[in-house]
Amino acid sequence: MVKLRGGILYFSVLISIWYMLMLSNSLLIVAHPLDPLTSEEIQKAVSLTEKSKESPDISYIYNYIALKEPPKALMLSYFRSDTEPPTHVYPRKAFLMLIENSTYNVHEVVVNLNANRIESKIRVYGVRPMFYIGGVPLPTESIKSDARVQEKCAKLGYPNMTLVVVSQAYDIVTDNRGDKLSFFLLNGLNFKMDNPYAHPLDFFVAYDLTTKSILKIQDLPTHDDFSVNNEGNTAPKMEGNYDYTLRGGKAFLRHDDKPILVSSPEGVSYKIRGNEIQWQKWKMRVGFNGREGLILYTVNYNDGGTRRPILYRASLAEMFVPYGDPRPPYHVKVWFDIGKYGVGYTAAEQRNGEDVLGSAAFFDSILHDAYGNPMRYKNVFSVREEEAGILWKHVDFRTKEGFVVRSHRLVLSTIATVGNYDYGFNWEFYQDGSIQFVAQLTGIVSTNMMAVNATPAGHGTTMAPQVNAQYHQHFFTARLDMDVDGDANSVSTLDIKPVQGNSGSATNPYGQGFTTSQTVLQTVGEGRTTIDPLKGRTWVVTNPNSPHKVTNKPVGWKLMPHSYPPVLMKADSPMRKNAGFMAYDMWVTLQNDDQLYPGGFYLNNSGLPEWVRDKLGETIENKDIVLWHNFGLTHITRVEDYPIMPVETTGFWLKPFNFFKENPSIDVPPAGSQN
Repeated sequence: MVKLRGGILYFSVLISIWYMLMLSNSLLIVAHPLDPLTSEEIQKAVSLTEKSKESPDISYIYNYIALKEPPKALMLSYFRSDTEPPTHVYPRKAFLMLIENSTYNVHEVVVNLNANRIESKIRVYGVRPMFYIGGVPLPTESIKSDARVQEKCAKLGYPNMTLVVVSQAYDIVTDNRGDKLSFFLLNGLNFKMDNPYAHPLDFFVAYDLTTKSILKIQDLPTHDDFSVNNEGNTAPKMEGNYDYTLRGGKAFLRHDDKPILVSSPEGVSYKIRGNEIQWQKWKMRVGFNGREGLILYTVNYNDGGTRRPILYRASLAEMFVPYGDPRPPYHVKVWFDIGKYGVGYTAAEQRNGEDVLGSAAFFDSILHDAYGNPMRYKNVFSVREEEAGILWKHVDFRTKEGFVVRSHRLVLSTIATVGNYDYGFNWEFYQDGSIQFVAQLTGIVSTNMMAVNATPAGHGTTMAPQVNAQYHQHFFTARLDMDVDGDANSVSTLDIKPVQGNSGSATNPYGQGFTTSQTVLQTVGEGRTTIDPLKGRTWVVTNPNSPHKVTNKPVGWKLMPHSYPPVLMKADSPMRKNAGFMAYDMWVTLQNDDQLYPGGFYLNNSGLPEWVRDKLGETIENKDIVLWHNFGLTHITRVEDYPIMPVETTGFWLKPFNFFKENPSIDVPPAGSQN
């Protein structure tokens, strides 16, 4: 169900075609083969899986359940012709990843929901599953009830364990039992609603999720060197709260900030039919799963009555967050927020007037808990229109008359809270044919304790007495299955360079000339490239079979990256092995339905490096290709990031590059012309 809200009005509109039961097996028919699994489908998949158990004594953690998407090859003709595929074009299937509770063995199951049968079930060896265990309590009480933990907390000034918080779980990936162990940090509270990140404690707990026991308790470095001699330490007690009600209430807030109203007095311009969204000339489908969160399918643009394909599938496929403090055990402070936690499972409910403004449509999603029960995630993504400044303007110097056109954009937005960080992810569509992806980073920086008079030793910033926020990096990987005017595409780097020849030469007589250099990436090996800000490098995806009527060159779209430092972790770091996909800023591979995540499904030193290893010479010209773009930012923490961090952004643009016959927004009404 999609809910529309605007101003003080609340509308609840049923816009989906609800599913019908048919046949003796209660077979479910859905509106579209790419629609996410329904509650009934999840229940059926789990029921069939439970019946397939070799023994009734086996119990599973249902770690991941999602739609097994139909092959692109089956869907492509419908995308090209902008027609609805029949529901029977491909059986509805569910993919499940299970963990045996007693052994932590991992199984993959594919359930054919139409045929009511298990299609495949395999045991997967040597992998670490996602950390998501929704519905299964974290070992908070087990850790807090341990006498050794209680003694250390008391020495640090927190003898009352109700004022101790267990947080920030992540894998110890260098341990030979890394598929079972997690690393838990502890924080104190001065009172129940206090900000725990203001009071980090100086030790961590390694917990075995299989045996449900503490494996070790280890002190963290709190001095200027690598020493972990923490005798006599006391925890920082200075409060660092961001909740205004804890800082004096409304008297604390500034009083000169006046409201700015956002409204759509004539209603919204977008149309929603089930999971299909149409806004002006744009049209697309949306999906949602626990790992990637929001997924875009079959993005096309109405060009003079012809719907031209641009993207078949687009998603945020991974996040990699390494920290820069070299002192063990901080070297294992490495996060894979999508591959380990999932930005769907950690999605936050959005609220009108807070997360979004104006007339917005909100989508719920059906995911599941660790027992396989369907769970409704409310308002996990939204669709809204925004005013985006001037789209284009010109004043005729002769008459002083001119036009100004205001830009509107469609924004598809999700927000995920992963530990201490909150991430906003926006896919933004513009009237001039541009697409922007914006990642917004906010929340609370990860803090660690320092001894009295210690410094961050060059690896962080002192936020408050004894509170350090370590330097770290945030990287994101977008998977873009490009279909520019069809699925036969090529990719080039486009660099800007000065014309050769010194000033006074025949080729550059006045020394000011510059041009472009476009290099076609012919093979998978050549498809691995990096950003080059000094050359203004962009990547252009063209369709060699679709020449532009004016330029006589292939039509295209270009990806415009942000500039950012590369991964600063050494290539031979043991923490780098599962992030081999970060070796390049752009990879180009041949489309493969089973290759959705750059580090592989389990982040076990697989993914892109493994997929291309034996295919470096394979051609990627005039083929069905996928772009894998890594981008991010390096966070050199500052005091202004505390106690809560203002939004930082990164992302990329996709822009038409000699795709249309002219500026496609030339027909947008000028400001005031609609009055």
